[in-house]
Amino acid sequence: MRITFFIESQRPGGKEKQLVELVKGLYGLTDIVCEVVLMDRDVFYTDLFDIDVKVHFIKSRFPKDPMVIKALYDICSLSRPDIIHAWGFPMVLYAWPVARLMGAKIINGAIRFAGPIKPFSELWWYLKLTTPISDMVIANSQAGLRLCGNSKSHKLRCIPNGINSDHLVGTSLAEVKNELCIGGSKVIGMVASFHHRKDYETPIRAVLELLQRGMDIVFLAVGDGAGLNEAKSLVSDEYRKRFFFLGRQKDVRRYVEIFDIGVLSTNAKVHAEGMSNTIMEYMVMEKPVIATDSGGNQELIDDGRTGYLVPPFSSCDMVDKMAKLLNNKELRLSMGHQGKRRVIEEFSTEKMIGQYFELYQSLIKS
Repeated sequence: MRITFFIESQRPGGKEKQLVELVKGLYGLTDIVCEVVLMDRDVFYTDLFDIDVKVHFIKSRFPKDPMVIKALYDICSLSRPDIIHAWGFPMVLYAWPVARLMGAKIINGAIRFAGPIKPFSELWWYLKLTTPISDMVIANSQAGLRLCGNSKSHKLRCIPNGINSDHLVGTSLAEVKNELCIGGSKVIGMVASFHHRKDYETPIRAVLELLQRGMDIVFLAVGDGAGLNEAKSLVSDEYRKRFFFLGRQKDVRRYVEIFDIGVLSTNAKVHAEGMSNTIMEYMVMEKPVIATDSGGNQELIDDGRTGYLVPPFSSCDMVDKMAKLLNNKELRLSMGHQGKRRVIEEFSTEKMIGQYFELYQSLIKS
């Protein structure tokens, strides 16, 4: 079985990480040959190079460069893949003519979100154009799958993200807290880029409200992006020392390890999470979760049991749930424990790899 994975980049992100975990898992199976084609040399998940998998780079001269099709064809003409698995809407359009010329099946793995999509927007057109030309369309959440219309179609499949429960952290909690000079303060954290799809404003305002009530807490933000300075401007000088904007971090888990609460707030006007890697990271590290009540979050979080779902942009609801968890250690520990068990049982990397492997086999036989 020969599979070529085609993705825009390996920068920090959910789909990028999932592709690496999938390739690593397939590498351990017999009779599978994988190759990866990238359009960007900025590789964050460098463990892709730790396995014996060919990685190719295609240079695009400008957005939607048609010469990418030729470059991809030249690569595939040597490897003759049975399946081209494209992770992104432009990638699907590039890969489709190559797959047809090669007689390969094409998998559209672009649906890693759950809406909303404005009619006649670029995203709307991508969805309309790529669904019919794909042999299989994969979403990582049921909410995302519904974007395609008939979720019972034989061409549509939901394969949730998987996560590895082995989360050994080389640094002790005390060491990280000492490094940041946090002391005994409770830690609320959010791991996300400062992008318009994310909503840092709501948790920041919630933390400011709790600080004004006299609670001994700090907020850690792990990520970078264009909206970083705007988020920083929300914090007054009085509380500036209570907020840590850590930027992009290679080892995110060493910071999540010191969280008492993990938050993921989404800008529901323009985005809904599919199956969030960040939330799964929180859960596998036994952190109670507070997240926006939208998209695939509803499939991942058991509201009131493994965490809380709050309405979009509601700092009042977020304050209430934060305070409830901060004031009840037993509740935090219980939610964290149940969250880890849920992820291990239902969203393991092994389960995800097995589902993809079965899908590839069925496509080749069809």
